[in-house]
Amino acid sequence: MESIDEQEFYDAEEHEQHSDDEKQTVESKYSEAKFMALLYCLEGIDQPKAAITERNQMFYVEVIRNLSEFVIYGEKILRKQNPNGTSYFDILCERNTLERFQYILSLNNRFVNMQLIQTSSIFLYNISQMTKKFYILSHPFLHKLITFPFNVYDEELIDIYMAFFKSLALQLNTETIKFFFNSRFPSFPFLSQALPFYNHPEMMVRNAIRIIALTVFKLNDDAVNRCLCDLPHAGYFVQLACQVRDKMIELDQSYQRKGVRGYEQLYHFVEEMQDQLEYLQEVFECDNRIVSDLLSNALLHYCYLPVVLGSLASEQKPLISISTAEFILIRTLHHIKYQPFVNTIVGALLLDKIPANIMRGIEVYPECQMEGYSYKWRHVMGVQYTPRQYIGQYFNSVSFESYVEQHASNKSYRGLNELFESISKEVDHDLKHTDRKQFSVQLLLAVQKHLTTEQFKQIEDEHLEMSKALGYAVGFTKVIKSQEEDLIVSDETECEQKALFDSYIDAQYTFMIELITKNNTEGSYYAENTCKRSFLQLLQAKDDGLVLLTCSLLYSILSISKTSPSLLFRANLYPIGLRRKNLLLQKLINTTEDSDLLDLNPKSKKAKPLNDRQANLQSLELDFQNHHLLDKCKSDILYDSHIIDMLITLLTYDPPFRIITFRLICTIICHLTFNKNFECSLRSEQVSRLNKAYGESIGGLERILRNPQTAEMVPEIIEEEWARFRFSEQLSEIEPLLEEPLLIVPVIDEKQAKRAIPQQLLLQIKDIEVVRMRIRGFFSLRHMNFMLTQNDGQSINQMKENPMKRDERETAQWQQGETYELTQECGDPILCNVRINQKMCVRYVLIDQEYFILIEPEYNGRQDESRVKVHIKQPLKHIESVIDKTEPRNLNFGYPVFTKGQSKPTIEEMMLYFENTHKCSLVKNKLDMSKKASKQILITAASGFLEKCLGDMRTDHLLFQPQPENILEPLIEIKESVQDPQVAQPSLNDTVLIEL
Repeated sequence: MESIDEQEFYDAEEHEQHSDDEKQTVESKYSEAKFMALLYCLEGIDQPKAAITERNQMFYVEVIRNLSEFVIYGEKILRKQNPNGTSYFDILCERNTLERFQYILSLNNRFVNMQLIQTSSIFLYNISQMTKKFYILSHPFLHKLITFPFNVYDEELIDIYMAFFKSLALQLNTETIKFFFNSRFPSFPFLSQALPFYNHPEMMVRNAIRIIALTVFKLNDDAVNRCLCDLPHAGYFVQLACQVRDKMIELDQSYQRKGVRGYEQLYHFVEEMQDQLEYLQEVFECDNRIVSDLLSNALLHYCYLPVVLGSLASEQKPLISISTAEFILIRTLHHIKYQPFVNTIVGALLLDKIPANIMRGIEVYPECQMEGYSYKWRHVMGVQYTPRQYIGQYFNSVSFESYVEQHASNKSYRGLNELFESISKEVDHDLKHTDRKQFSVQLLLAVQKHLTTEQFKQIEDEHLEMSKALGYAVGFTKVIKSQEEDLIVSDETECEQKALFDSYIDAQYTFMIELITKNNTEGSYYAENTCKRSFLQLLQAKDDGLVLLTCSLLYSILSISKTSPSLLFRANLYPIGLRRKNLLLQKLINTTEDSDLLDLNPKSKKAKPLNDRQANLQSLELDFQNHHLLDKCKSDILYDSHIIDMLITLLTYDPPFRIITFRLICTIICHLTFNKNFECSLRSEQVSRLNKAYGESIGGLERILRNPQTAEMVPEIIEEEWARFRFSEQLSEIEPLLEEPLLIVPVIDEKQAKRAIPQQLLLQIKDIEVVRMRIRGFFSLRHMNFMLTQNDGQSINQMKENPMKRDERETAQWQQGETYELTQECGDPILCNVRINQKMCVRYVLIDQEYFILIEPEYNGRQDESRVKVHIKQPLKHIESVIDKTEPRNLNFGYPVFTKGQSKPTIEEMMLYFENTHKCSLVKNKLDMSKKASKQILITAASGFLEKCLGDMRTDHLLFQPQPENILEPLIEIKESVQDPQVAQPSLNDTVLIEL
């Protein structure tokens, strides 16, 4: 809502000239007499015969609207002219106009109420003096406006109402909180009225509620936090967690539908889930430990432990598919940076033992949980609130009676008048400040009379379940537990006392202390982690999509998430090979305040500890790294051999996985194993497995070289991929792919997908695609073999050498359009003529081992045959030639010309004219033979390179090495098979299986 400023009163910006009469007109329009006339119109509204009807409702709307214009005119214009003068707002306060507004609001006219809401918003936006703002915020009219039972199904009214709430949130700070929150009788009507709209269908309303919640959370006020730990506000965290759970289930069901609709729904639900995760991270960034722990416990209890991790560990049919569960965890680790929450999830995936209550949360079957936690708020309900529903949502031992009094007049709540009368008669309100325990018991007994035994038991079970989930006793449970354990809960100690229930975050904190200091997980407090076994078994799958998701999740844990290094170290999965981790280890001894050892991802902002507990944990973490982790990194190998064995085994599968899966596996292995302090970063068993995978990759390329249909493309692709290969750049290819929703689709139908599909996710079916995939995998293995087994400083130089490098000849260095000296080493040129611009010109044909060269003699006043200019130079593999049938002395040839920016090359053709048919045939035969010889030379060079790679493997710990084959025999067989047409030509599919 825009503020009313001087421009609206004087049209100075639109007109170049203004007369004094025009200015006088504006001043007379907003004269004090007219303002008083408007006030008089409202002062008669409370007369017995006065009423707002359909006939006069718009009149009162205009009166209230004009009053707001006068007030803002006085604040924006008159106050500048006379700062010490009396403003219209002062007159409005003297006449107690806000009291009239309160009376008009009680008449409940839709149009007038909408104008009252807008006027209040205008006042808050445009009045800058704090004393005047405090007057508005402290007036009962504002409280009445906040708690008034508007029709929540009126979309236009709710939009204005939420905009008003948003303007109130902008005024909320440590000074103004006292106008919204009563710490003596703890109730927060502003927040309790706003939160039920958290899942409103309109995005604008949902965003307004998020702004309000974040503003309140950022206050981090002790009294407000105590209020958030109990109903009705604690229910917001439960509802939020259940909403996230429902979105995850909808996401899982979306991509199982076939056709275009399924893909579009998948993208839609992924975007919704990402929006939810971003909001959750904003809540965690509020630096409020109470709120962060409440939200973490609710998410773990209702969503992540039973649904996501439970689906990974379940031996029955999971609630969501394994692919969906892993994709959700990947996106969660990318967005959520609250370390206690992240540690709980990662610990459940990687540690052998975890706290028993976390293990129970994973093993519980989600459908056994009460359906009441999927309860939707009132704006989507078609029925009125019953006392049972109201008590279940609002009951607390501190301010329940104030909520009942507030809502008793609301027609949406049935039976609250009787409940309020019962509480007023049967509860001694003086005990609220003298004997809180006795007051709570009386309140519970008064409420119990309005419920059946079954209803009371249902609410009791519901509140007990919520208390276990949140880690704080709420509702009935708080009163009952205080009786059983003789706990007197006071305002000062409520949030500081030991929780009645061991929440997941509390258990995780205790577990991390034990993990860092003692590494002792024995006793009944801990349980065997079956989720780890189920998760690691996914690395033994042969499903490319499932392996890609599992490795993506493992990569996210190691390189992106905010997991504690000590947890990864205890799981034997410390990412020592990560490049930024090496930089971290170098600076570990000289640790300063600007060196955040706990941050695995340096791109993220460094955050201060949220509380003393987290600061203590970080201190222990730093001490652990300084005195234990650094020594281990220098003197020992840290990785889990079982996991590395499974990852290396994945590299030996034939047919191989998609190249993105292959590279992701290689990246994870290097992250976990590479230690620059060691020449060989692997144990002997893993060296053997890696050499086996490397040798089988070489063997696969040798089989392709023996296939005449594919042998010719291998050398060229090897040279292209070598020039393109950068192991460090694989991260730039991997990380964007982790955000792709199609990652969870088992088989992608290109025809049904409207959006562009990343090439990395497509299956390689064509021969050239399969060959390129195998060569890319080979280079990844070659790099990893050098880095992990031969880190002696020379391996880098070996990897930089061109594998297809051949002896440099003089003609190989020639450039088209340049002039060179013709020597005997260049060969014998053959005279011919070419037609240029209808003129015959003398040229010479020179056929090299790899190039077709057309040269012209250079004339410097006289013909000098030793100096020639290169007219055309093209690789032989691109040249196609044919003798002209009408004139056998002429040779027609063509070649492609590649232009940057064009997908397809243009074809250039030219006719060579020879003096006789003998020379024409000679050039034709020599050209064909040189092409075959050139291909054979390239194949031989590729074979020699592969043989050299076999010889370069580390053999001092080698337990297995594939026997090298004589590469010359396959080449002879290729030549013979080409000459013998009766020999069946094998296809690539005979030697390389295609994954469907």
